[in-house]
Amino acid sequence: MNKGDKTWLINGEAKPGLRTDAVFELDFTGNNLKWNKLAPVASPDGVAGGFAGMSNDSLIFAGGAGFKGSRENYQNGKNYAHEGLKKII
Repeated sequence: MNKGDKTWLINGEAKPGLRTDAVFELDFTGNNLKWNKLAPVASPDGVAGGFAGMSNDSLIFAGGAGFKGSRENYQNGKNYAHEGLKKII
């Protein structure tokens, strides 16, 4: 997501439905590039592939697929999105 001289990276995905809560800002004002770690955001369980945008200076996050229980599955060593689709390592 970007606006003006700033770009934001708003959480990320460790596996389908398992998001991080990290938020980073890249400020490229003038000749400098600076990464800033911002306050974390909620990372709802099961949201995958969402998108963000700006509308009237408000940040909006929407869309995506739902993988209910993804955090618990990951903690129990289940690294797949659906039963029967196994992760190849």
